[in-house]
Amino acid sequence: MKRSIFFFFSLFMFSVTYAQTVEEKIAVKACECLEMVVQATNDTIRDCVIKSVVNGMEEYKAEMPKDIYTVEGMRRIAGAVTDLLPETCRTVKRKKYEAKKEKFYSDSKVAMANNYYITATDMMQSKKYDLAIEGFKVAIKLDSSFVKAYDHLAICYRSQLDYTNAIKYYDASLRIFPEGDLAMMNLGVIYTLKEDNDRALFYYNKMIDINPENPEGYFGAAKIYLLRDEYEKALSNAFTAHLIYVSEKSDYKADSEKLIKLMYTKMKEAKQLGLFKQIAKQYHININD
Repeated sequence: MKRSIFFFFSLFMFSVTYAQTVEEKIAVKACECLEMVVQATNDTIRDCVIKSVVNGMEEYKAEMPKDIYTVEGMRRIAGAVTDLLPETCRTVKRKKYEAKKEKFYSDSKVAMANNYYITATDMMQSKKYDLAIEGFKVAIKLDSSFVKAYDHLAICYRSQLDYTNAIKYYDASLRIFPEGDLAMMNLGVIYTLKEDNDRALFYYNKMIDINPENPEGYFGAAKIYLLRDEYEKALSNAFTAHLIYVSEKSDYKADSEKLIKLMYTKMKEAKQLGLFKQIAKQYHININD
């Protein structure tokens, strides 16, 4: 039976810690293998795990449990490695996240809810927010787990500067899909506007943890750290966001460039240019004085 990478079970707590250490080492090798494949699928994950377990039997021979040379022993350690990957390997973590996002950012299975959502979205795009709000509320009433309707409803309230209701419906969205980066990003923006920087930073850092491929988390966090004069963290996040924007050929790279220039000016005034140049060098970013 094919093992699903989305199935989690609690790992046993061993009194002898070497088994865990071996599993973690093999998981690193499996992740390195997956970085070389075109696409992480259940089949390629399984193949990389098996390959890494077999190689690990020789490389970590002295640390291996005695039952590793039995069928059950190999299955046990392969299973443990597979279960480590979604939390420790970016490639598998991304696959897990994308699968959940596809599930929750989908159309409603209730046809009438979809109809109201489509009409309300048209109203929202025409900036007829009151009509859009009515439509999204009907869609949610018809399908209480319709994440996109909650998010769009919150967008309408935010556009009206009604941050209380915007937060209410983004929170409702996250209760259904806790990894929803659209809701988290907008909550970060709203709390920044409300000057609640601790909460804003919480959502930006959560975005980074859940989806490290998304530059918006880094960009938002960089702005908060800059407000706090935490220059090293601000630069690390700003440079990371900029490099992702550049790699994606995103128009938003202009925004990250402006932020980096602002940091340069502020750090120059604070006599921190040495730190700026040091961190820029770490990220292979050239700055023209």
